[in-house]
Amino acid sequence: ELDSQQVVPILQKNEAVSHRASIHRDCLGLATAFESKIFTGIVAIPQQSTSSGLSFFTTGEIPKDSPLTKSPPRQKVQSKKKLLSSYDNRDKNNAPIIFHAKIKSSGYGKTNNKVATTRKRMIHSRKVPCAEYPIHCGILDIHQPQHDWVEKQGALRSLVISRDARLAAIALNDGPALIQRLPVAKKRGQITAIGCSDKQRVAVAFSYDTNWLVTTATDSTVEIWPISQYETCLDDPIATVKNSLSEDKRKNSYRGAAARFFSLDRFLLCAQTNLINMHHFVPPGNQKLAHSFEIPGQHATAMTALNSVLSPLILAASSNRDVVALDARIGNIARVFNNAHAKPVHCLATPEPSAATSIIPQHHFDVFATAATDGVIAIWDLRMARCVKRLSSHVNRREHINIAFSPCLRYLASGSEDNCALIYDLRSAAPISRLKGHSDVVSSVAWNPLFPQFVSASYDGRLLFYTSSDDSASENTGELNS
Repeated sequence: ELDSQQVVPILQKNEAVSHRASIHRDCLGLATAFESKIFTGIVAIPQQSTSSGLSFFTTGEIPKDSPLTKSPPRQKVQSKKKLLSSYDNRDKNNAPIIFHAKIKSSGYGKTNNKVATTRKRMIHSRKVPCAEYPIHCGILDIHQPQHDWVEKQGALRSLVISRDARLAAIALNDGPALIQRLPVAKKRGQITAIGCSDKQRVAVAFSYDTNWLVTTATDSTVEIWPISQYETCLDDPIATVKNSLSEDKRKNSYRGAAARFFSLDRFLLCAQTNLINMHHFVPPGNQKLAHSFEIPGQHATAMTALNSVLSPLILAASSNRDVVALDARIGNIARVFNNAHAKPVHCLATPEPSAATSIIPQHHFDVFATAATDGVIAIWDLRMARCVKRLSSHVNRREHINIAFSPCLRYLASGSEDNCALIYDLRSAAPISRLKGHSDVVSSVAWNPLFPQFVSASYDGRLLFYTSSDDSASENTGELNS
């Protein structure tokens, strides 16, 4: 038993020891944060420092005056009375002849209703396979010649594969955008031409539900197109976001910031000079400006954002060589990465979460990559706000070449001006595969989001498909591409 005079010094001593221990833990956390390790290609830092850093998956409260809470436009639906009045007041003498597309059948040769309904249910019950993407798949360096695709109209500028891996959108250097059904070996020739050839559409992007395609032209005109499996050519978009610049400045005003859908198709992001405009998107084609972000510099050179989750973060690159992180919750700039490259960034890439990669921890997606014509690809971590890797084995001095993360987050693919496509290992920052086969600059690369398959697009007008030598990967790609 101790009296009160003996207890006070002991308590003071214990408080001093706990205070020194807390300081030691904080210093240790800071040290391990800077001495980061690579785990499955992603910089892993202590969980303590992730709370103060920036993240694509912020779960904080949204302010009442946030751009995300603004009401979207209402759909304009014509009332039934107006339709009937317009029909009764029409000029019956000059009315067109109506041919009914369907007439009542006599019932001769009618099939069994049970068989028809059963077949109908089977057709509608087909779903995209949701098996987990193999995290430890091998290198995708085996060429699949049965899927080679050739376009004779011109060079391929950009390539995007839909979320369900059933469509591939291709932007040409000179000509309309194209949609090819996948797999190519089974659906060769099933192509939809998007727009007429008098306008050069240099960038394409799918919506999350794969029902819409957004294209960006050289005059920064953004067009939204419906995707239908029965149409071979689409001439008129359902919506157009025109550039407000004068006609003289509008020509060749595209700087690389392609339009794209954002936050599960709730918004449409468009770039105009140094403004990033966030429009409400309500199908079919209704749009309303929700907010405009102003970034430093004269114009935006690249832009990206996650569309498979409700993420509030938007990344944009500026002509002054900075990369800006925009927070849509507060409608302002959240962070600026100064002097990201020696030249302006022309490509921003982020790993896209999906149902096939649900076993990967969420904080592993808080990275992004930048590419510029200085021949360097930089890997950035949002949580530490600094560059953690630099890749420079490819050649990029003139053309705008795209890059892409693999779904397993172990590799990063890049095009190159030496007619090759490179696959980097993010753990060692070294190229593990140099894929040859093109005769011109490899301008764009893409990964199959469901199975281990890699696609490269080139100025020679060809798409080349590659897969892994693993048995599991071969079986999965066989399900999709046989």
